[in-house]
Amino acid sequence: MQFKRSAGIFASGVLMSISGYIFGAIFAGAAAASASSYYSRGSNGFLIVLAVLGFGAALAGTIMMIVGAYRALVKIDALPVPAGTAPQPATEPAAVVEQPAQASVSS
Repeated sequence: MQFKRSAGIFASGVLMSISGYIFGAIFAGAAAASASSYYSRGSNGFLIVLAVLGFGAALAGTIMMIVGAYRALVKIDALPVPAGTAPQPATEPAAVVEQPAQASVSS
């Protein structure tokens, strides 16, 4: 079975997710501020497009992180388990011998 690399895609996903969310929030805030301005001239469609692209990059980064984590876990599950650390079957418990209770009479 040929395993695929996971560290690069995971690190890229983290970077893309964080930066995409930050840029998306900045551009969405700028679009909201210019739309509510009384002296707004022109359209703020370009800012909205940049905000959507930023949030799209954040979503793609999140998906890349999930794929990277999945690839890493598949590799970890395929690792051989040494024989000394493998779980051993349970042995039969030792028989418990009950002692009869002795009544002590004191006068």
